[in-house]
Amino acid sequence: MGIIIRLYHRSEGLSNNRFNTFFMDMGENIHVHYRDLRIEFSVEEFLEFADLCETYIPQVRKEIAAGFRDGVNPNTNQSDTIKTFFNKKPLGRNIVYNPTRISLEENTDGFHIHLRNYKLLLDRESFLNFARAARDVLDLRERAVDLDETLRLIEINELTHRVEQIRRDGDVASARVSVEKPYYRKLLQLFTGLGYTKPDSKRDVYEIPGARIELRVIAATPLPTARATVASTVVPLAEYLGANARNFSPREINLLKLQVFDFYEYARCNNLGERFEFEHTKLLFDTASDRVIFPARNAPAPIDLDREWMNFDRFLNGHGIGFVKPMKIPYGEEKLKRLDVAFREYVREHVGRYPCVAKVHLLNPIEWKKTGSRTGRYDVPFLHIAWAKLGSDFDILIELDERYPVPETWDRKFFWKVCGCDYYHLGEVDFPIDNPWQEQFPNIPFRHHLVEAYLFFPSRMDVTVKDRYLGGFPAREVLYEKSDITTNLPAFVEQHYGVSIETLTPLKGVSFNEVFRASTAGGEYIVKVMKGAEFTPPSEGHRGTHLRYECALLEALAHAGAPVIIPRRALDGSLCQPFGKFHCMLLDYVHAVNPARLERGHVAAAGHMLAQVHRALLPEVATTEAYRFTESLDFWLADCAKLPLRFSDDPEFHARFSELQPGIVAARERIESDRNIPWVHCHGDVTPRNVMFVDGQAILYDFQAAHFAPRIADVAEAALEFAFVDQESRIDRTLCDAFVAAAEEIHPLSKAERRLLPSMMFLHAAIKLGRLLRMQVVFGNKVNMNYVNAFLDYASQQIPTLKLTSRKRLSDVSQAG
Repeated sequence: MGIIIRLYHRSEGLSNNRFNTFFMDMGENIHVHYRDLRIEFSVEEFLEFADLCETYIPQVRKEIAAGFRDGVNPNTNQSDTIKTFFNKKPLGRNIVYNPTRISLEENTDGFHIHLRNYKLLLDRESFLNFARAARDVLDLRERAVDLDETLRLIEINELTHRVEQIRRDGDVASARVSVEKPYYRKLLQLFTGLGYTKPDSKRDVYEIPGARIELRVIAATPLPTARATVASTVVPLAEYLGANARNFSPREINLLKLQVFDFYEYARCNNLGERFEFEHTKLLFDTASDRVIFPARNAPAPIDLDREWMNFDRFLNGHGIGFVKPMKIPYGEEKLKRLDVAFREYVREHVGRYPCVAKVHLLNPIEWKKTGSRTGRYDVPFLHIAWAKLGSDFDILIELDERYPVPETWDRKFFWKVCGCDYYHLGEVDFPIDNPWQEQFPNIPFRHHLVEAYLFFPSRMDVTVKDRYLGGFPAREVLYEKSDITTNLPAFVEQHYGVSIETLTPLKGVSFNEVFRASTAGGEYIVKVMKGAEFTPPSEGHRGTHLRYECALLEALAHAGAPVIIPRRALDGSLCQPFGKFHCMLLDYVHAVNPARLERGHVAAAGHMLAQVHRALLPEVATTEAYRFTESLDFWLADCAKLPLRFSDDPEFHARFSELQPGIVAARERIESDRNIPWVHCHGDVTPRNVMFVDGQAILYDFQAAHFAPRIADVAEAALEFAFVDQESRIDRTLCDAFVAAAEEIHPLSKAERRLLPSMMFLHAAIKLGRLLRMQVVFGNKVNMNYVNAFLDYASQQIPTLKLTSRKRLSDVSQAG
């Protein structure tokens, strides 16, 4: 109700209140407890308080019965939007207990903040966040108000307005603002509180040092009124929305749209479109329960659910309620910092690494250092078109290098003429939001922090339109800019490898690395430029060291003469060279066979190959502490029970995945607790795509997923991978057995390994499923459903053969995955 003239801190830094109760007690005095608040009264104070409640509560109840609803009236402090119940006489009793006290305390039941006779009870984290918030006051109090802060304060005070123009004239920042008439008086009070003056009484222009604002008063949006009365509680939805469009709060309209969208999605997943009415003009609405009703059809008839949903969305837009953002709850400073780190990691790992990306602009930077940041979560999900958003999204503009393909998993939506670019959804930042709405709307795929991108294709789009659009974001930031690798690479290779490149041809394909085929007078090579040193989850304190670890393994393999592609040594003897902020490897070009379908001979050759690799990668050849089996399991099995809900709408798929969870816990415990099986440095990704066949021999390459693990982890993975039959979406168990038998011809398994191999193969199937689901849900990489179904079938079939006894409770599933 008041006017905020400086916002020193705003965040969601408090935990949920511990005591969701109301009670009173009488001891040394009288206490009234309401949730985390306690008020102390003397007898006289309490009696006066009780008398006032008895006077005014019936009057407030009467207004509620007459139709008052919270969250509807605008915050104008005018007589038509606020009614005050006011005891005009001063209170007859002064505060008796601690009238001037400030006390910050740690107690046995938590942390106390005492202000006069009020006490707030907080937990440790909430109290520390409160202390940090108080520190912000001291940091910001001395800073002068500027135009940016003024405009944020207008928004924070919820004064309905439009910023028509912002410009800078020398040292003075200026803005032209249109404000709705009911908010004009409050805006002037804000200006007065901030120290603005009006130099010319005939003009609505207000100034402080360094800032000037020109005001224009515009007509007010019609005030909400009670919804139209109806003869029956069940009415046509379209008619009711049309008559009451202005009377729905943002929360109400989004919850109503979510109801409709949830049933559309349910009907789509269960093929029920022909059995119910989905034309929005035929839907009904129960005004008593606020529920949407989908009438059943007299006879089935074909229907296009996508078309009907878009018709409903257009109807809502026609009445001004298609794009209505609910209230947003901003994040606190610490949470904003963590979100910023997660977002930049997403851009680095899942945008900037693609060769097609030339430049990435962030249009809406997180301003966690400033007050009034609007990055956070919505009070209720914001449903826009067919996207249910739980929190703020990220808008980026990507300038493309059209020599390389755009990843197929980036989801194009439409061309947006405002910026002259194609609009895409790329994926979500790995920063999940607690979602209490999933149970109420189980068929909706909710988005947490969506990454939205405008893709600029230079060959077919107008650069002036794109640049004009970028110019409208003065705070934009360039997150990534591609260096011209092809220009510098030939000279670099000659300097560090002594190889003179005549032609350099990019090998097209969607990859995080850039790979080139290089022709020289003496033959052909592969030049691999790695844009990241981390493809494997590290243990704590070892992030960014995997390339060094990988090179140590390659040295050991080279010394043993294992069937592995070893990079060419540079002139300084190393296998990998720093190349600016990237790294470079030079490899011989190998002419290999790539069979469309693996035969037993290929499987046997791969088994022999892996056994020879394991004999060379004993524990002593490299550190065993940096990249380990445990961290790899933790990463790929994380959220294992939740990812299926975001991956698929199929309830049977969810149920089958849930059935795996006890087996995952038991198999992981059985393997990690057995001290009798040998551990080696495993490749970590023994799949046909990382194996070449030359003259009947299998050759392994790409050790970017290597880590220290039980030897049978690689054996189990490879046995399943080389037995996967894509065309039939199944695992051929005879090929599994053939792979293991071939590996044992070179390097036999111990009794303990043979005993644990079925558990490891089950666990690897679960890991593979966790990888596939995570790659699509979190990273946005579309996966092969034949792959998913084959590994899910295999894992499900293994459950009866596993002993699911475990000392761990099933509640520990989240720890195990």
